[in-house]
Parts: sequence; C-alpha cells; structure tokens
Amino acid sequence: MVLEKQGDSRSVAAPSEHKMRLYVLAAVALVVLAMASILLVPSGGSGTASRCNGLLFQQSRYSCIESVAASSHNASMCSSLPQAYSNYCYLGIAKNSSDVSLCGKINSTDLSNQCYVQMANRTGNAQICGMVNGNGSSECFYMMALKQGDGRACSSVIGQGGQAQCNDTIIFNRALQTKDAALCANITSNDNTSMSDGILQNSSIGSYAQLGLNISQFIDLAVFYNQSIGARDICYASMAYESLNRSYCGKIENSYFNGLCYGGLNQNKTSSVGNVTSNFTALYDTCTGTPEQIDACKYSYMSLEALQTGNLSICKSIPQNYSTTCFYYLAKRYNSTRYCGYISNSTLSSACIGDIEGLYPNVNTSG
Repeated sequence: MVLEKQGDSRSVAAPSEHKMRLYVLAAVALVVLAMASILLVPSGGSGTASRCNGLLFQQSRYSCIESVAASSHNASMCSSLPQAYSNYCYLGIAKNSSDVSLCGKINSTDLSNQCYVQMANRTGNAQICGMVNGNGSSECFYMMALKQGDGRACSSVIGQGGQAQCNDTIIFNRALQTKDAALCANITSNDNTSMSDGILQNSSIGSYAQLGLNISQFIDLAVFYNQSIGARDICYASMAYESLNRSYCGKIENSYFNGLCYGGLNQNKTSSVGNVTSNFTALYDTCTGTPEQIDACKYSYMSLEALQTGNLSICKSIPQNYSTTCFYYLAKRYNSTRYCGYISNSTLSSACIGDIEGLYPNVNTSG
C-alpha cells in the first residue's frame, strides 16, 4: 500500500526504481556520446587532425583523420594511422586527386592493384596498367583497350589467345557501332567457341537488346548441339539482324549457323507487330545440309516455336537427344527449374538447374 500526503497526489518512488532511472539515463548518455563521436567527423579542408584527436573512440579518430586527409589531399596525415587505415587513406586521396604515386604507398597488393586500375581508368592512361602486379595487369590492359577502342593496349595482354580476343572484341564492337559488315572479315578467331564467348561477354552487344537476344539464342543452340561458333560468324549474323540483310548470312562459314541466320531473318519478316506466332512450318524449308543437319535445324525451329508460344508439348515431341535446348529455353523464359527436370541427361539437367539458380556465372576467357 502506497501512502500519500493528504492534498498531495504525488507518489513516493521506491529507491530501486530511482536507481534504475539513473542507470537508464547513464546508458542513454553513453549512446549519445558514441553517436556524436562517430557522426561529428570534420568534413572538407576545414577539419584538422587535432579536432579528430578530440573524439572519444579510437576507431572514430582514425576514420576522422582518414576523411580529412582525403578531402584535403593531405597524404602526410595517412602516415600517422595504423596500416589498415593508412592503406584506405592513401587510396581515398588517390581517387580524389588522381595521384598515381600514392598507389605505391599502399601496403596491400590487392588494394594497390585496385588503386592502379582505378587511376588508369580515371586518367585514361593505359600505361599505368603496367604497375599492376600479377594477372591483374593483363586484365587492366584489356579493359583500357576496350574502353578506348584502341588495339595497341591489346599487345600487353597475356598470351596470344588473350591478345587475339582483345583485338577481335574491339573490331566486333566497331562493326556493331558503325554497322559496317566489312569489318567482320578482320576478326581472326572463327574456330574457338570459348574465345567467341569471351568476345561476346566483353562486347557491347548487350546495348542492342533485340539483337543480343537473337544472337544469344543462336549461341545456346550451338552449345547444346556441340557446334563450334566463331566470332567472325557471330559478327556477320549480327550485321544480318541489324540490317535485315540476308546476304550477310551467306558469309557465315558454319552451315548450321548459316541456316539459323536465314531462318531467323525469315521469322522476323513473317512475324507481325504484337509478336504473333510465325509460320514455323515454312521455316523448315530453309534447313539445308546433311539429313542430320536438316533434322537439327528443324528441331531448332521447333524449340524456338515452343519458346515463343510457351508450349511444353512441342518440346516433348522432339527426340530426346535434341529436346534439351527446348526445355532449357522454357526454363530460362519462366525462370523455373521444373522444365530442367524434363531433360533426360542428368548432367545437362543439373547444368540447367545451376544456370537458372545462378550457380554457374559466365567466366571471361582472357588467357
């Protein structure tokens, strides 16, 4: 029972409750001080190291000095920091000032390499890539060659294969940009699927949405049917799709890919706005070559029809050794692994599932 003085409605708090309030207030005060220590970091050139030294927590002091050094381009302040902070301090100033010499002060190979690559990209000076340690130097030269569209930097890429891929990617990009099919003839690699894959990954074809979709379908078909598709053929196919000019299909060396190019253009011309289904039966007449090649071509169009209509039964009507691509297309279209379960080959079924779930990202080939 709580006793109250008559006429006074205020209760007398128990001693334990009073202490608890003090503890809570003290805890709140500490939190406020901690937040102030973190948030009250001087910005711009007006901050000084002495102000940073007045902060409560050590980590906050280091972050403060690092911030002031970066904003004022004062690299001498970085030397007063522990290595973990000084490395990022030098990196921050290098980014703000484009001072390449600061990259050499970073006592971490990964961070110094990152610094050199950023400086090359920021300044446009490909020669900075030569300061990068390990294979990162080759990748840096590759990046700069593509960014500048200048094949001279490709000569510093490791390995003849990497150099050829670098040069061919530049030519391919230029052909796409200028729509000049004559450039395709200058692409040297036409018998290496992995190199072609690397060229596509590093090219600007992704900027051409419809073109990129059509060509990627062809590549998917080629991979599943073990066809070797070269970068020069891909270039001609791209030019054919960009200009809707069938004559470029005739320059494609791979007869299977050649037929797909002709058929794909026929499909585009017979399709109407609204993506109405094409007359795929008529496309079968465009398939040429040996009986095996004709069958492969026919089943490819059936796969494309299944993709366009979403008709699973079409895939099921294709012989097992050709139906993999059809089920894979539907799995990609609906982003569902259930279609992968129809693939009879367990290895390809697992690969399909892994691709849909994002477990097997494409890896660039630069060696």
